[in-house]
Amino acid sequence: AYEVWEEASWWGHRGKLEMESRRPGIRAYIARTETRGPKSAMYTTYVVHVKTAFHVRGVTRRFSDFASLDRQLRAKFPAAPHLVRSSRVLGTLSPHFVQERRQQLQEYLDALLGDHQLACSQFVR
Repeated sequence: AYEVWEEASWWGHRGKLEMESRRPGIRAYIARTETRGPKSAMYTTYVVHVKTAFHVRGVTRRFSDFASLDRQLRAKFPAAPHLVRSSRVLGTLSPHFVQERRQQLQEYLDALLGDHQLACSQFVR
């Protein structure tokens, strides 16, 4: 008979279970980037797939939206992870810069969602 509580039955899944216990069940993945706007005022948006236990939803956000979220979180939670900002003004639409920023935003989202208190705050919803 297969014992549900037998250590050998869950030991192979232990790493995944421990990882799951640290997160509130929300995942966010930056699926792609899009360049929008007229040629004189183009900007980059980030398409984020947000997964919960019951829904998968796609939202589109600009970097300024993430910066605003960061300001709000840091005002309420001073120990919240920092959003990496660039002082770069020119070349922000270059593929290399967009990919680098996408990676930084993904790391920022992972850090936010890895903290139960931050992930459940009204700002992140």
